Amino acid sequence: MTFVSIMTFDTRVKRMRSRTPAVWCAVALIGALIGAPATRAELPKKLLDGLASSSAKVRIVAVSNVARSKDPQARTLIEPLLADEDPAVRAAAIEGLGRVADPAALAALKRVAADQDETVQAVLKRVVPALEALVIAIYVGEAKDLSGGAFPGLADKLRKDIKSALVAKLGPGFVLIDDPTKKSYGATPINIRSITRSKDGRTSFLEVKCELTLVEMPGNMLRAALSSSAAVGVEGEISKRLEPELANDAVTACAPEVASDFVAYVKEHSRR
Repeated sequence: MTFVSIMTFDTRVKRMRSRTPAVWCAVALIGALIGAPATRAELPKKLLDGLASSSAKVRIVAVSNVARSKDPQARTLIEPLLADEDPAVRAAAIEGLGRVADPAALAALKRVAADQDETVQAVLKRVVPALEALVIAIYVGEAKDLSGGAFPGLADKLRKDIKSALVAKLGPGFVLIDDPTKKSYGATPINIRSITRSKDGRTSFLEVKCELTLVEMPGNMLRAALSSSAAVGVEGEISKRLEPELANDAVTACAPEVASDFVAYVKEHSRR
């Protein structure tokens, strides 16, 4: 355990237990390991220089080669050319982003939706729907307090905090939905598994264990169960007045941790 803060006025000590993700798979995951993508350092300097060449033809060839390179930075290397002065280069950049197949490019493509060039518009109409089809939906299900319900509203707070953490951590290429019938990954159900009290010397702790089940929907095919716990305490005995606040603090601490495990799992397996 690591002390993370000391509250001066009420001598409260908050101590967060390190994340304890219990990750297990109930369904065998099938997939082949693909060789690691090229790093930016592996791209020839001549190719990178080509993106900034004074020749439109060279820029077009460079965009095409970067798009085919599997470089992890390919999208960010190509996106600036969406503003190129030459419409043929802009069209090539859109084509390149389509080949990279990273839905995160949708934000940049939306910014050029008003481009007046006919070729650019034709390529946009083909590439944008293809990238939108790659966006992965995440459904956040209901939350329950399985600990006895001593703290009303705690389960709802856990769901809200996990949802907020998922929004922040998933990033482009993912969208949260409210429809569990769509094909997606689901964080459901979300539970307060237990709330326990303990004492270590002069410090008393309230520990909350939260969990979510990661499923693939529709069909609710179980993929993994994830859990995290956080202990928050005070010097001396925990008063009844402080219990709800400590429980809320513990949920605030463990929700992002279990959400991080969810995000890591989905990002690793969703593109297979």
